[in-house]
Amino acid sequence: NNEFGDKAKANFFENSMSLYLTGVLVDFAWATGSDQNIEVAVWNNQGQDGSPGDKIGSSSVSLNEILQNVGNEELTFIPFNTAVELTGDFYAGVYLPETAGDTLALWTNTDGDSDPPEAWELWNNGDWVNYGDASSWQLDVSHAIFPVVTDEVELTANFVAGQTNVTPGDIV
Repeated sequence: NNEFGDKAKANFFENSMSLYLTGVLVDFAWATGSDQNIEVAVWNNQGQDGSPGDKIGSSSVSLNEILQNVGNEELTFIPFNTAVELTGDFYAGVYLPETAGDTLALWTNTDGDSDPPEAWELWNNGDWVNYGDASSWQLDVSHAIFPVVTDEVELTANFVAGQTNVTPGDIV
């Protein structure tokens, strides 16, 4: 991935509901490298010309786990411990490692199988470019990136009681 200086790969997903992203499933085609964490992110679709915009959530996975999954021909599931609320179209993707010798490649479908093209790449100049663009690969493809979503999210209390042994009339 570093030969071209790409920083990230992402897919576009249409969404017209209120959903919660609880994880991302990625099918990596190839992986090499050292033990570092790889960031998986979700972006809104508010970027220039419909590209990925602001990052609205992220999680990480060890490159060693990806290496093991690639060796076992398994997909890698990256859970998001805090669900990301999705209220419109979004992008999900992976930041590529920048350490020399560390490489990730994602499976994509055959050219022409995605109309419009859903795959995007973040170039080293900071621009997001669609694979179907004339300045890119001119391919109508999508990556093997699968968001895991639900329309319900389990609530978790974010407080603790100062006193848990109480009688009627006591203050907690």
